[in-house]
Amino acid sequence: MNDCYEQHVMPFPLFSKIRDNMLKLVGYHLNEGYCVALEKFLMSQTAQETSIEKLILHGNSLNDDSFAAVIMGLLKNSKL
Repeated sequence: MNDCYEQHVMPFPLFSKIRDNMLKLVGYHLNEGYCVALEKFLMSQTAQETSIEKLILHGNSLNDDSFAAVIMGLLKNSKL
């Protein structure tokens, strides 16, 4: 929640978007603030908390910097 506050974006419940080991974010406009918060979320996840095996992003209006933040979150977490 603090990450969203720091990025000036409204939080949305990521855990409710995880189904069958898949985080599916389709049709959500993800600006850079959301992507930085998502990066921190992905970096902090452990195998015990979630077991995200797939990430689906579609129709999110991601620019290069925003997409890079998401990729960095995935790369920085050796549990994912």
